[in-house]
Amino acid sequence: MAELKPCPFCGSKPMLTNSSLKLTTSGERIYGDIITYWSVRCNNCGVEKGGFLSEYFFTREETLKIRENYNGKAKAIEAWNRRAIDEQKVL
Repeated sequence: MAELKPCPFCGSKPMLTNSSLKLTTSGERIYGDIITYWSVRCNNCGVEKGGFLSEYFFTREETLKIRENYNGKAKAIEAWNRRAIDEQKVL
C-alpha cells in the first residue's frame, strides 16, 4: 500500500479514515455485504478527499473478502497522492 504524501495546501501529514456500514444482518450473524467509506483528511487545514467505497462480502466459509475493483482504500490514497505536494520538487 502506498504511503500518503503531505497535504497539497499546508504540507502537513494527512490521516486516512474510514467508516463501515453492514448492509444485511440477522442477530449476531452477518450474511450480507459490508460497505466501507474511505477518505483522506488534513487535520491542520481541513482539506479532504473522500467518497471512495470498498465492498466486502462473506464467503460460505464466513471469510471476509473484498470485491474485485472495489478497493476504496487504495483509490483514496491514489487520489490524494495525485494532488499532494511532491517533496522532491519543493524548493
